[in-house]
Amino acid sequence: MKLEFKYKGINISFGGKTVSSSSKKFKEYKVTKNYKIRVKTYNPRGRLLSNEVVTKKLTSTERVPI
Repeated sequence: MKLEFKYKGINISFGGKTVSSSSKKFKEYKVTKNYKIRVKTYNPRGRLLSNEVVTKKLTSTERVPI
């Protein structure tokens, strides 16, 4: 499952694990997760310009081998 979203023109992604099964059968279900990410922006001299917390609610499909 790989999760991606866009924030102020920047693509943020994480995850990407692969699930495999020798029987090729999976049980699928939907999962809703809340993600909280702190975004700090600095100028070229290292001074902190902004410190924001971004909250995203993402729904994805999980696959579990049977």
